[in-house]
Amino acid sequence: MMNENKKFEQEEVSENAEQLNSTHKEVSENTQQVNATENNSENNVQLNIAQPEISENNTNNTENPNPAESIISINESEEISNEEPGLEENEEDFFSWPTNDLFERLQGIIKEDKIQENLSVINSIKDIYRSRVQNENEQKLQEYINSGGVAEDFSTIRSEFDEAFEDLIKKFFKKRKEIKIQKEKALILNLVVKTQIIEDLKHLAKTSENLSKAFEKFHELQAKWRATGKVPLADEEHLWQNYRFQNELFFNTVSLNKELRDLDRTKNIELKTALCIKAEALKEERIANKATKELKSLQDEWKEIGFIPKDESDVLWERFKTAAELIFEKQKIQNEKTKGKLEENLKAKLLLCGQMEQLLEAKPSNHKEWKSESEKVEELMLQWKKISFVPKSDNGKTWERFKSLRNQFFKDKDVFYSQIKDTQTENLKIKINLCEKAEALKDSTDWDTTANELKRLQNEWKKSGPVAVRQSDKVWNRFRKACDTFFDNKNKEKATENAQLNENLNKRKEIINSLSTLEISEDNETNMEVIKSIQNDFNAIDASTSRDNEIVIKNFNKALDNAINRIKEKTGANQSEFINLRYENLLSSEEGKITIRKERSNISDKIKHLLTDVMQMENNLSFFGKSKNASTLLADFQKKIDDGKAEIQKLKDELNRMPKV
Repeated sequence: MMNENKKFEQEEVSENAEQLNSTHKEVSENTQQVNATENNSENNVQLNIAQPEISENNTNNTENPNPAESIISINESEEISNEEPGLEENEEDFFSWPTNDLFERLQGIIKEDKIQENLSVINSIKDIYRSRVQNENEQKLQEYINSGGVAEDFSTIRSEFDEAFEDLIKKFFKKRKEIKIQKEKALILNLVVKTQIIEDLKHLAKTSENLSKAFEKFHELQAKWRATGKVPLADEEHLWQNYRFQNELFFNTVSLNKELRDLDRTKNIELKTALCIKAEALKEERIANKATKELKSLQDEWKEIGFIPKDESDVLWERFKTAAELIFEKQKIQNEKTKGKLEENLKAKLLLCGQMEQLLEAKPSNHKEWKSESEKVEELMLQWKKISFVPKSDNGKTWERFKSLRNQFFKDKDVFYSQIKDTQTENLKIKINLCEKAEALKDSTDWDTTANELKRLQNEWKKSGPVAVRQSDKVWNRFRKACDTFFDNKNKEKATENAQLNENLNKRKEIINSLSTLEISEDNETNMEVIKSIQNDFNAIDASTSRDNEIVIKNFNKALDNAINRIKEKTGANQSEFINLRYENLLSSEEGKITIRKERSNISDKIKHLLTDVMQMENNLSFFGKSKNASTLLADFQKKIDDGKAEIQKLKDELNRMPKV
């Protein structure tokens, strides 16, 4: 009977510890992990801790107790599972960190060999960095497409910094793999050690003649068991059950010795009291997740300690449970606070989804509009990345909604540019044809005709439309080179020609000055020869293409008229002697021909007016009656008629002498 009571007490203590383990396990299972990325970059947290009732009373868990240890499992992939179950109050916002700072932080962790305790930090840094690289590449691709490029032709080159960052990540995975191998070896080694402890317990139960030494050895084996780490998951349950069985078997064997049993219970009370003190100290821990994790460790230790009297057990258990409830409450508050943040983030991301949908409704019709809308889409993406985690239940569908909207935008954009690709191909053919025509004219010396033709080709170029950006500069430089070759040659030729024209104009101006200072001879034949010589010298100088030539000719004609008038005044020479000379000079230039045409027109107009006046006066003669004064008036009218006819004849003679132009 005594043995049965002792066995019951042993099971009661073990089951109480196991129930606390179950309590913590429930809390842990309701606490979701933080993933570091959304869509391999999109990460969110769902925290929902339900605080269970914690009881020291025996429940029917003895048949299937929780294992003493939890297995360590390291994933072969690059994805890193966070150790912490939720967001902490002091969690660093790596999204706002410059990339250089992320690099230095990761470098420091690896250098200090603190990988295992910083898995979530490393995961966040890795995924944020790769997300930034991906976004930068996507932005470069869109800029390339916006400029007329084809996505298939786009490529990126890693910078030295990117190479260094990726090398650092590779070092992390290499070290992490080494840690995994070491832990797997440790699991096997721990299995061997604990299996041997069980064998030693078996032997101890069978050979316990000296109870004092047996208890001492028993405590050594218990301490060794607690000090030995975790074992492979497949062996954990069986090993734990076997260990419990051997413990109970030993106590049944030595239970007749009350003194040793009491000594063991006293030691167990001290151990559990120490655990209560440690649990109570956890309320000072600011980070809730850390306190919960350490409480789990204390719970595991509690479970390993042997049985104590019922009254002592209830007191210590109540004390430990009270401390645990404080930690659970703190975790619950932290999780509620985190949940509020997650809901705010969800609202912000749903708002961005709505804005993205509005952008999709706009249908850009040209490159400028697409570029503007693309910048807006990228700005929304940047805002999305700045927003932290959302509830896990909304994580996938929220990110999928935003991502699909963004992808649809760029699909529509690709359709737009694919439609204009054929047009750009046709435009390229037109531009190449214009290049060939310009190249055929580049060496021409028919300056004016070729210049007009090249200007016409340039106008066609402007109307031909855009081509793909990777071809634009090449074909434009080809066309421009042909045009520049011709116009450079033309300008060189013009420069030489202009220098000669300026020289000729200066010579003509000197001749005009000589007319102004001409000394008039008494001999008109001499004067005529001098005038003709000056006129021939002037006409012999070619300045017809100068913009100042007409002005110079006008000045020469004016100076020539002045010289002829001076000759008339001095010698009384008949104007007709110089009239042909004047007309010859006028006929030598376009400006002079215009002068002759104007003079002929003026003389013709005068003749018409005079004829009209004479005809009117002749008609009026019939109105004069016979009166004393009629004859006098008639004579005056007749004189006017005769004078008019004489003037008409004079003008006709002058008109006949003028050359017809």
